[in-house]
Amino acid sequence: MPGKRWTRTEKQLLKKQIAGGIPAHNIVIENRTWNGIAYILRALRIFWNNRWTKAQIRSLVRQIIKERKRLPDIYIEGKSPAAVNNQRRRLRLRGKLDIGQALRKRKYSDEELAILEHYGCKLGWTARQICEAGMLPNRSYHSISKAMGRQGYGDPVRVERAKQARRLKREERKNFEQFIRGDGRKLSSERIAELWGIARNTVNFYRRKFGVSLSWHEARAVSSTVEKRQRLNEIRRAHLKRRWTRYRTEQIKRLLSLQQRLKRRGCQARTRVCKSCACEWFALPVFFPTHTDKRKRGARISMSRTCRICKMKLKLEKGDESTMFGEKPRSFV
Repeated sequence: MPGKRWTRTEKQLLKKQIAGGIPAHNIVIENRTWNGIAYILRALRIFWNNRWTKAQIRSLVRQIIKERKRLPDIYIEGKSPAAVNNQRRRLRLRGKLDIGQALRKRKYSDEELAILEHYGCKLGWTARQICEAGMLPNRSYHSISKAMGRQGYGDPVRVERAKQARRLKREERKNFEQFIRGDGRKLSSERIAELWGIARNTVNFYRRKFGVSLSWHEARAVSSTVEKRQRLNEIRRAHLKRRWTRYRTEQIKRLLSLQQRLKRRGCQARTRVCKSCACEWFALPVFFPTHTDKRKRGARISMSRTCRICKMKLKLEKGDESTMFGEKPRSFV
């Protein structure tokens, strides 16, 4: 009904929503449009715009300069962290903050975009690799990362994982700090991450920040640590088996190929017969392992009668490869 007067109940409901920090555009009054709400706000002299007041700017400057607060710890009533960050940057550009000169935004040129497309899209480099390689010397890591995100050059799996990641809000961070100092003090980072639905690296970051990191003995005493160690051992054992199988196959091919090349070239080296496979090989360290026996009057070098292929098969039967975990297979060719 146009021209309907505002009742006392409607005005009280409006003031309660304003006092509760609800933005003006999100205020809901039954049977009232946004134009009607804006009119009554002006009539009641309630300043609902998003402009920064002098008191808010003074509070922001005090928290930054005197109290040395970081962005997550700065609180201005009625202002979001993004609004605080933008105002802080504007004050820094005007020289109101003595914390260093802010970098002005510079648009990416066609040459820089071409470099990003070549390394980020075609070659699949990450923003960290492009920054460390010095491909864009006048750009920081964060600038390159943002530019790659705008152009859609990032890894789609990592982008989707970052979108689905959970960020703790102010109240959740307080509750999380109380939990991690109390009941979660002796829990593993994996268990805490499952309970709160966040990443394990996030839990480790807050543990270092609050000074409640687990010691080496405490971490090993956690029950989930033993299960994790067993699970990782199984994964490493399977990876080790695949790696050595691939290494043996490639090494046998290399030795056979080298033997054939030496025969075609007419190698003058002596031949030696392996006592295990009865195959004739050139008596070279490439095909037969050697052992150096140091003595007082010099050193004696002896050559094995078993070729390297048979040696690998014997190690496989004895299970010695499991003791070489973490060592990269050596190539003798």
